[in-house]
Amino acid sequence: MLNKENLNSFLKLGYFLDYNNKDIAIDVSNIDKQKYQNASETELIELGSRLWRESIASNFKTNQKHLVPISGGLDSRAVLAGLLEHTEAKNIYTYTFGTPSTLDYDIGNYVAKKLGTNHTSFDLTKHMYKQEELEDISKRIQHQTVLFHHWPVWEVDKLFDTCTQWSGFMGDPIAGSHLLTNPSKNIEEAKKSLLKKIVMFILWI
Repeated sequence: MLNKENLNSFLKLGYFLDYNNKDIAIDVSNIDKQKYQNASETELIELGSRLWRESIASNFKTNQKHLVPISGGLDSRAVLAGLLEHTEAKNIYTYTFGTPSTLDYDIGNYVAKKLGTNHTSFDLTKHMYKQEELEDISKRIQHQTVLFHHWPVWEVDKLFDTCTQWSGFMGDPIAGSHLLTNPSKNIEEAKKSLLKKIVMFILWI
């Protein structure tokens, strides 16, 4: 229901504060934690790798066109790497959206070019959003989106309507791997840490 509080939160945050979708709840109650409690890190990595590969293999079909939205994150690159175990890069379609000179945009484009996928870039600084498009995007995912950070869905529909789309799971915020082992103690340390990341990225390019 669209009330004033929901409208304000959606415009500011990209979602309704009272949002509750039971269809996408993640149930971990059936996981036998005791089974993995004494497993070593190596064993857990091997198990996770095997399950990941099995998941890709069970959903891969040779007769279909495959599409991967690729960013600078590990999730989309892991999906792409999994697909490359079953087909060549020239048989995979990829696209990247965002703002040039940002990590997600530049790394996604770099990886696609390096691998040789059928790649399309959407520069959002040149995209003119229309109200009906924004409403359509919002309705597709129950009003849980940051609208102006979204790819042009209608163009994606038109270009890739016959493709099977593969999308990664945003596990990083849940797993906490984005958190620093030694967090900054003050603003100056935080600035130095950020500058170090920027320099490392420039050297990597």
